[in-house]
Amino acid sequence: MCLFGVAQTATARVKQTPAAAAVKEKFTWHTDFTKASALAQQTNRKLFILFTGSDWCPPCQALKKNVLSNAGFQSAAMKEYVFVMCDFPNRKKLSSAQKAHNKKMASKYNVEAYPTVILTNAKGKRLKTINAYQGESAAQYLRKL
Repeated sequence: MCLFGVAQTATARVKQTPAAAAVKEKFTWHTDFTKASALAQQTNRKLFILFTGSDWCPPCQALKKNVLSNAGFQSAAMKEYVFVMCDFPNRKKLSSAQKAHNKKMASKYNVEAYPTVILTNAKGKRLKTINAYQGESAAQYLRKL
């Protein structure tokens, strides 16, 4: 009985690495850049910012179906990235505040076409831009990151 108590104490002292914390986190698309940036800074990850036309853009829909919804992609990418979505739908209703936020983000990163993925450091400094979707598999897309 005493040994069990010691084991609990030793386990409680072990700290999780940011990558380990990310693995336990559920895959989430954030829509608020400020909150996503804060989370990225807390967990020592980068930002994956998707600019999409979710309900009208065929390449955007294919990227979501073939890559972004893939559990293997999500699991691997979550170790390094916090995900932000800036959506520009035609039919889906967004609040005026969300529309303004997305427009401001597109302007900040000079996004002119969909889908566009901007990879940044935790504070939002651009590291890489991935324009369009060429039909890559989830594994192929992961290698592009």
